[in-house]
Amino acid sequence: MNRISRMTLGLSLLIGLAAAPRSEAEILVPGKSGVELEAIDRAVRPQDDFYQFANGAWLDRTEIPAIYSSYSVYQQVNERVELSLQGIIENAAANPGPAGSESRMVGDIFTSWMDEATINRLGVSAIRSELSIVDGVTDRKSLAEAFARLLRIGVRGPMRFLVDQDLKNSTVHVAYAHQDGLTFPDRDFYLDTANPKFDKARAALPGYIGSMLKAAGRDEAGAAAIVELETAIARAQWDKVKNRDNEATYNPRTIAELESLAPHIEWKPLLAALGAGSADRVIVGQPDYFQALDGMIESRPLEEWKNYLAYRVMDERAANLDSTTAAIRFEFRNRTLNGQQVERERWKRGVSLVDRLVGQAVGKLYVAQYFPPEAKARMNEMVRNVMKTLDASLDGLEW
Repeated sequence: MNRISRMTLGLSLLIGLAAAPRSEAEILVPGKSGVELEAIDRAVRPQDDFYQFANGAWLDRTEIPAIYSSYSVYQQVNERVELSLQGIIENAAANPGPAGSESRMVGDIFTSWMDEATINRLGVSAIRSELSIVDGVTDRKSLAEAFARLLRIGVRGPMRFLVDQDLKNSTVHVAYAHQDGLTFPDRDFYLDTANPKFDKARAALPGYIGSMLKAAGRDEAGAAAIVELETAIARAQWDKVKNRDNEATYNPRTIAELESLAPHIEWKPLLAALGAGSADRVIVGQPDYFQALDGMIESRPLEEWKNYLAYRVMDERAANLDSTTAAIRFEFRNRTLNGQQVERERWKRGVSLVDRLVGQAVGKLYVAQYFPPEAKARMNEMVRNVMKTLDASLDGLEW
């Protein structure tokens, strides 16, 4: 669904100042600060609708570009930064530098992405090694290992794992296990059949899954079973409100307790394949979800799980594959689910891809070109002033 919003202008100007040398900062930052008064709709009383009062004029004069599903001042600033990144990345592609250097990494990825002819020629064969992980599943043990191996390369399955500080003991890091594995962003898309806003997305899902299965070399007729499986997963999952309860989602379990909770998940092979074989406990976010998932692993045919995982691989990778497969994903994910009418230009998607994959390298090149010492000095001064103001504010608190 299209949506339009407006962030505080002061934040966007701060971003612009931090991300530009002096010559550009003078363009990005006008000779004023604070609230953009021209955005205010003075026909609305603030006590009646403060959002409309503060942003109404801006909302009235601003159209959502077809390449976005939502739009704000942040996107306007980001477009300027994107042009700067384009120059940096294209220069790295033209002058890649020595092997292992930041410019070489950045340039090689962008060059590969822009080689659309090779991408189209390779098609789905480009991810054959990932699909072979699914093909290698022969039993529950190898299914658990496939969950883990795919998760490690960014392909989501029915569970999500991360390592983070223990919420009740910040001196140690622990493994967390949470529910996951849906195509839609929320369980309500599957379960709230009384709400018509989900009808279009639900109706489009079987066809999309079938197309991805066909592209993966599997029978597209398996789509109906995957929809049923995801609906069962959604039914077992906790809703957003319950997941906000930090106490309810903090459930430490030893490996033996995990095996008792969900014996068909094959926890030891799973954790070993994740690189967490030495873990002596896991904090489980939603214990009854994992119990329900255990029942699905026991009762549903192995081939159904393999189709599900092959689909998950395709859904995750389709945007970077041949133009036909990428277009199928765009139509469902971007247009149907999010309301984006037109695909962004290829170079823009390439810039986003490079920044996502090797953001540290891009950042280093960006800082070298667009963040001179005088800009850093100005930002440090601003931070010091903020800290001084905060100190004064805290000192004045009675509590």
